[in-house]
Amino acid sequence: MLESIFSQVLNTISFSMILILGALGLSVIFGLMGVINMAHGELFMLGAYAVVITQRNGGPVWLGIGLAPIFVGIVGLLIERIVRKFYTRPLITLPVTWGLSIVIRQLVKLLVGVGNQTLSNPYSGTVNILGIPYPQYRIMILLVTAIVFAFLFVLFQKTTFGLKCRAIIQNREMASSVGINVIRVDQWTFALGAALAGFAGAIMAPLVTIQPEMGQGFLAQSFLVVILGGVGNLFGTIGGALLVSGTRFLLSYFMRLTLAQIFVFVTAIMVMRLRPKGLFGTKVL
Repeated sequence: MLESIFSQVLNTISFSMILILGALGLSVIFGLMGVINMAHGELFMLGAYAVVITQRNGGPVWLGIGLAPIFVGIVGLLIERIVRKFYTRPLITLPVTWGLSIVIRQLVKLLVGVGNQTLSNPYSGTVNILGIPYPQYRIMILLVTAIVFAFLFVLFQKTTFGLKCRAIIQNREMASSVGINVIRVDQWTFALGAALAGFAGAIMAPLVTIQPEMGQGFLAQSFLVVILGGVGNLFGTIGGALLVSGTRFLLSYFMRLTLAQIFVFVTAIMVMRLRPKGLFGTKVL
């Protein structure tokens, strides 16, 4: 019994890491640009398919995981060009990006097919944690997420690019007036957020069944994380992801998973009503 619970706790943590990777991209885009990117789930899906296509052409899974954020980041640049004209009307970005998500899904169905895809696990071994065997690949996910988060923290807190991002968040017009190329920062920020979603999809690909509709559930979970953690709050994203996955884990012992997910959604709605800026403060990036 204890072994099963401990294994579930580790699974919850590894799932939280995937949510963190994807939600960070969503939080960065929303926090900096005010864009409600409804195509974020499809960017996650594209990351997974990038690994599938790489393997189909004889490449290893690791190569696909490495290429996925580059490919999806380029797709993000294209999407940014489309939604750029709507930055002054953030609510319009919702139907625009929702339409783009439909286009992306249909293109994937036409080019790759609608059938389910699976990948071999590049790390099939296990390691013992307190005497309990646990998959090496999930441990790797924990380490990679920690590295990515550290990179983002340094990028936004210790670099000139991060300083420009924070200035734009505070006041876009003032940032532009002091010489910051707002359009260029928007482009690279959107590409970064897209690349993070693609990387999350790629690294998750060996653990799930890959199909064109897979991104929709991921989008909903990512929005929950951002709502609970606070838009543009890097550390809040960690707290939100742990809260979402942890709540699901605890409630699944007492009710069906569907009911547990509904409870998490209701909790998020209450947070939006009581604390519109999230549970973990108002710090941006």
